[in-house]
Amino acid sequence: MTQILSHGSFRLKAIVRSGESDSDIIEKVGGSALGTIWNPTTDVIFINLRLSDYVLKLINTVCAGEISLTRRIILGIINKPHDLLGLISPISIRLMVAYRDLFRIEPCLDWDEELPLKQKAEWITLFRMLSEVSHVSFPRATRPKSVIGGPELVGYFDGSDNAYAAVVYLRWVLTDGSVHASLAGSKAKVTPLKRISTTRSELNGAVLLGRLALSVTRACVASGSTPERVWLLRDSECTLASLEKTSGAFGEYFGNRVGDIHDNQARIQEYCPVGIDGEWYHVSSSDNAADQPTRLDSTAQDIGPSSAWQLGPDYINLPREDWPTNRRFSESKDFHIPSCEILKKYRGIIHKAQVVVSKGIHVLIDPYSTNDWEKLIQRTQILVKSVQT
Repeated sequence: MTQILSHGSFRLKAIVRSGESDSDIIEKVGGSALGTIWNPTTDVIFINLRLSDYVLKLINTVCAGEISLTRRIILGIINKPHDLLGLISPISIRLMVAYRDLFRIEPCLDWDEELPLKQKAEWITLFRMLSEVSHVSFPRATRPKSVIGGPELVGYFDGSDNAYAAVVYLRWVLTDGSVHASLAGSKAKVTPLKRISTTRSELNGAVLLGRLALSVTRACVASGSTPERVWLLRDSECTLASLEKTSGAFGEYFGNRVGDIHDNQARIQEYCPVGIDGEWYHVSSSDNAADQPTRLDSTAQDIGPSSAWQLGPDYINLPREDWPTNRRFSESKDFHIPSCEILKKYRGIIHKAQVVVSKGIHVLIDPYSTNDWEKLIQRTQILVKSVQT
């Protein structure tokens, strides 16, 4: 590795492995990896939520009324947490939705214009919530020791009027027969300013899950731990029924996204099976892990160590036959699909109109003209006479 790096004029300072306890070696990497705080000794990564002293002083100054709280200041603060894997998405999406709502204020605020009192109080509450916890810790390794075979991927998606999200867990069976599950990654996005329907938001969550599950599957394959199976779960019967529709056609919005989901599922199935035979399963809202980012009420304590967010719902530690999943929606698929998202059988509209042919050059370029030579000659003669007169 030293020789390879030397060809690019790079000098290797040190190689730090998990469990390293030499402080001199750890100090050479600066205490972080890819911008994320990492403790090699305990093999734990930290997502920093605590606002810097400068920001805390700034907030105190805002509370005292000495300076204005503006959109520019808020954007600089909420972009501070560095979270590549979406581990704190229940917190970050809450901030992003609150920032989006600032653009609903009429008249629209300028970048350096002070927020109204109501929005100012809401943001000060959010900043105080962040300042209560310095950071949130997560285990870096997602594979425990003494495992049997490869992992199972358990993915969830959800959508609401404010946001849609997806989350994936890795489920391992250990040699003692127990099960270990941990958060592999998450993704959450804000719905557009002009809100879309809840069914469309849920479908966007399914698109996120398809892409996220494919990325995690490929990462597991690259690390030598090919997943044995992928389970995709959701509490939306509408979306699940849409994914299994076999006749008729969707409109552009639903059709494009359903196609994207099927494409990503096909790529996943090149590595491992999805469900029993490619199917998705339904769970209740209380058993859906992706429901947490879309509720917009999470605090730092809700995503801390040993929380349901990090370890997944309790039932994924049980045997598969004991999971609270079902496929009852498949018995009446067409009933669950919104009729407004399905193309009508007859879409053409015929409009009858009376056409008046005018004299002059328009006669020759008339779109209703035919290839009949006699009619063409007659129209040419009419044009010549009109020019002579």
